[in-house]
Amino acid sequence: MNVEKDDLAKLVLERTGGRGADIAFVATGAPSAVAQATQIVKKRGQVTVIGIFGRPVEVPMTQVVRREITFSGAYDAKPENFDQSLSLARRGAVKVRELITHRLPLEKAGEAFEAAKSRVGCKVEFIP
Repeated sequence: MNVEKDDLAKLVLERTGGRGADIAFVATGAPSAVAQATQIVKKRGQVTVIGIFGRPVEVPMTQVVRREITFSGAYDAKPENFDQSLSLARRGAVKVRELITHRLPLEKAGEAFEAAKSRVGCKVEFIP
């Protein structure tokens, strides 16, 4: 799913019977993701922001207030979290390969960085 093109709110509402998600994690630095997160959580839902933004982000505060949405930030990563993440990926609990949209040799580094910068895909993998 490409949240820039597909209707994330519609998908979440369909899958939750119109209720919305209990929790939404914003794990990207894309400002539009914050607005989308407020759309997909249920009344009294939780939005946790993990992503780092390069500029100020607008938050639809009227929607936050009327729907009593709780916002929080999360930044604390401990060394053991990396081991836990790798373990989840190895077990297939998190399907990280599905996030890779481009695989390019190092000779095409410029093209790879441009794909990431323009958000044509999700993650770029370099092939040595």
